[in-house]
Amino acid sequence: FNQKDENLNKVREKEFPMVFFIYDDIKVKGNKFFKKGLFKEALDHYFYAYSTLKWLEHKDKDKGKKFLVEPSLDPVLDEEIEEKSIFLDAPHVEEDSYKACIVNVLLNMTAVYMEKRNFREAMRCMNEASELSEDYVPDVFFRRSQVRAYNKSSTMEDLIVAMEDIDKAMKSLEVYNERNKDNYLSKNNKKEVFLRYREDLKMIIESKIKEDNEKERR
Repeated sequence: FNQKDENLNKVREKEFPMVFFIYDDIKVKGNKFFKKGLFKEALDHYFYAYSTLKWLEHKDKDKGKKFLVEPSLDPVLDEEIEEKSIFLDAPHVEEDSYKACIVNVLLNMTAVYMEKRNFREAMRCMNEASELSEDYVPDVFFRRSQVRAYNKSSTMEDLIVAMEDIDKAMKSLEVYNERNKDNYLSKNNKKEVFLRYREDLKMIIESKIKEDNEKERR
């Protein structure tokens, strides 16, 4: 919600092009914390960046003002809140950039959750990123595959889906690079990273098969 933050409320009143620079500055600061291994601080900044673009509000404005200010044991019900987003003055021009910003910060949040071994929240981030990107962003497939692959609670079925995702990531990367073959700056050179990870995933699957077979023998 972050409704008690007056600075954030002022940001949300601005148009998307202006909010973008604020969002990007907060996200960059989060990246610096992440590189230092300060994951809580990084996540705080990523959440803050996310909530400049998309947030929840109480439908009851008075209740919204009291939220997180006056202690209460009353539950927050779904029907009492609504999802809000930053104003897009030219949706046909700005919507893609808006979605890309949210997907980008969700990928960063996922990285933090993976470091903290919170794979449930990591997958929630990836599900939202996948919905927003409409399966066009290679990094979304790649990171979603990693969430399943590195979760020790994953089943064989989960690992098979992880393999499907990295294959989709590589295919999506080929499509992306073909579209940008004449633009060196836009070309994505992550093929080797994806290939190395795919080999690691194969080893994880082989280890899982061996582990499951040993359990059956017992």
